[in-house]
Amino acid sequence: MTKVYDTATDLITFARSSSGTALRRVGYGENLVENDDFATDTDWTKGTGWTISGGVATLDGSQVSVSDFSQALTLKANTIYQVSLDVTNVTTALDLVTITSTGGPELQDLSDTGTYTAVFVAPSTSEQLIIRGTSSSVATIDNISVKEVFLDRATDPLVLFNHPDDIPRIEYAADGSLKGLLIEEQRTNLFPVSTITAVGSGTDWDGNNSGTGSSVSVAAGVTAPDGTTGTVGNYVADAGAGVAYFSKDLPVTSGVSYTQSIFAKPNGTNFLQIAPSTGFASAHYNFDLVNLQTSSSDASIEDAGNGWVRCSVTGTCTSTTSLGRMVFGWINSFTAVRLDADAGGAPNGTDGVHLYGAQIEQGSFATSYIPTSGSQKTRDPDIASIPVTAFGYNDQAGTVVVEASKFGNNNYPRTAMLDNGGEGNSIGLGAWSDPTTLVVYIVDGGSVQASIGLGANGTPGTSVFKHGLAFTENSANAAVNGFIGSEDNTVTLPEVTTLRLGRNAGSPQHLNGHIKSLKYYPRRLTNTQLQELTA
Repeated sequence: MTKVYDTATDLITFARSSSGTALRRVGYGENLVENDDFATDTDWTKGTGWTISGGVATLDGSQVSVSDFSQALTLKANTIYQVSLDVTNVTTALDLVTITSTGGPELQDLSDTGTYTAVFVAPSTSEQLIIRGTSSSVATIDNISVKEVFLDRATDPLVLFNHPDDIPRIEYAADGSLKGLLIEEQRTNLFPVSTITAVGSGTDWDGNNSGTGSSVSVAAGVTAPDGTTGTVGNYVADAGAGVAYFSKDLPVTSGVSYTQSIFAKPNGTNFLQIAPSTGFASAHYNFDLVNLQTSSSDASIEDAGNGWVRCSVTGTCTSTTSLGRMVFGWINSFTAVRLDADAGGAPNGTDGVHLYGAQIEQGSFATSYIPTSGSQKTRDPDIASIPVTAFGYNDQAGTVVVEASKFGNNNYPRTAMLDNGGEGNSIGLGAWSDPTTLVVYIVDGGSVQASIGLGANGTPGTSVFKHGLAFTENSANAAVNGFIGSEDNTVTLPEVTTLRLGRNAGSPQHLNGHIKSLKYYPRRLTNTQLQELTA
């Protein structure tokens, strides 16, 4: 009997014990909250101190302990929802917003006015939406919503969506084309606050930065890559400034590679400079935000959609210090070293650059954005697999063809691997002995049966590539982008239980890229067929 699944992710066993962002088509259903605008004093269960009046809900501080404001909801179990509310006035912070009293999304320390959102997976069909205050909370809220989240509908816009724990990320390019299933290793955003909305004037960015000849303020009404407003900074150099920059200091360790990145969008100025300073060999990396150009191979720029680009710089720390400095600067052209008195084109105090999502991570390439709001945050690795019993695996012969892309420069990642829990019995595709060499292999009982190198033909780069492996007893061959390898005629096959996507067994080496498609045939295809499928 044929096994039928609604989507590929229904077939995949997936885990990531944290949230994770990706550019995705996202839409929302109707608001499931009754009396969401508080037009009447109905539908809500009010604890001590809570009142509904004048179109808002208010907690007045008269409560002597925790006080909840709640409403029963009927949801779909194991379905993604978004909860959102406006804090219109606050004297003493609310504690949290949660779905059920024992779990769900927690928007803790709602200490400022603004719109707060979180996504979650409904644990069951009957839940409680709870806004909770402590004994000292005094605040006013409005416009509460809980909406079902719809993914991958063709008519929905592309946004930088922060997926809940254990939800796989199917990512799109900025032009709307499909990249595929995103598989990444674990990374931590070392910036405690990734949202840059004020520097130099107003509240400093996370209280640990300096600025010269410039300021950052909230870009009112500007939509961020994640679709929110009020989260974008507008960076402007002071009129006539000879040098203009702002910076952030963080502990760094000598000999460790760090990559810092930020989303940028022209707002009168088409250029941005990122310059690691204290703790790093001083260098200035320039970015043309319109033509997507960088001034160095250590820097990269990527279209992030809706007029945004993501700029990143990688450097190795040269001295251990608690004040490793990350500098964002104003320049007047792509070729400028830095803005100085001789550069010409001095700033006018109005033109600037919109900024969003600052990140610094240990590693020699940038991974997906990890939002932070008060402390460093870790995105756990993506772990995807399929038991071979789910697709009728043939242990006598088979062919696996993978279409993938790779953005990292890490060695030995896999696009796909069949194994029984370790490397000793495995069939692997996409093991790079260096970033430019693609190899496929078969190991049975700890003995390497086949290792078919594809040389420079297997260079992954950043574009999509196709490769495959066809195997049976005493016959195996591999191909990439239509190039066929040298057949191995002395092969025995291992017993396997699991097909892993984008990583190997044992000590995982993650793809750090996308798997666009994976095909399995329960027979050994011919070399000509393998070439055609990978061309």
